[in-house]
Amino acid sequence: MTTHPDFRPERVTFSHARGLPKRQYRDYFGCPVEFSSGSDSLIISAGDMRHPIDGADSSIKTMMEDFVTETIKATSLSFSHAVRDLIIKLLPIQRCTITVVAKYLAVSERTLQRRLKDEGMVFETIVDDVRKDLAWDYLTGQKMRISQLTALLGYTEQSSFNRACQRWFSRPPLKVRSEAANTNSHQMTG
Repeated sequence: MTTHPDFRPERVTFSHARGLPKRQYRDYFGCPVEFSSGSDSLIISAGDMRHPIDGADSSIKTMMEDFVTETIKATSLSFSHAVRDLIIKLLPIQRCTITVVAKYLAVSERTLQRRLKDEGMVFETIVDDVRKDLAWDYLTGQKMRISQLTALLGYTEQSSFNRACQRWFSRPPLKVRSEAANTNSHQMTG
């Protein structure tokens, strides 16, 4: 199956080291290729993701949605837990939208929302809760710049993260970090 004749990934990454001359990879994929990057990925533009696939079969899509739904029901994980896990993985690459999560789960956005509602959950609330939990962990246990932390949480602007921190913890991120550092140093010396 193909999408359209001009389709080219924006970038390709491999977790392994380069085996052939870099030019061969670039010629094959038609884009920059990175090696020893920590993950194997094919970066595709949002426009290409929205382009229909030639020969796509809506009955297969429905069958896959049913399969994913039944598989999730059969496992000990709730649907919202599966959504939460995906959110954690997608936030750092700033692709954490309900549309993207639904596609990963092979369900429609409407099905995703309905399934979450059945569990008393809302997608946006799960995203906010995940960000809050991760922010706390990062601020109290990691030694990274606030700008890095902001990006890991899927924010494009540090001011958005600052406002979220104020809402979650009633103080800005640097204050959360310094209070945690003081608490940790008192516990070690006390």
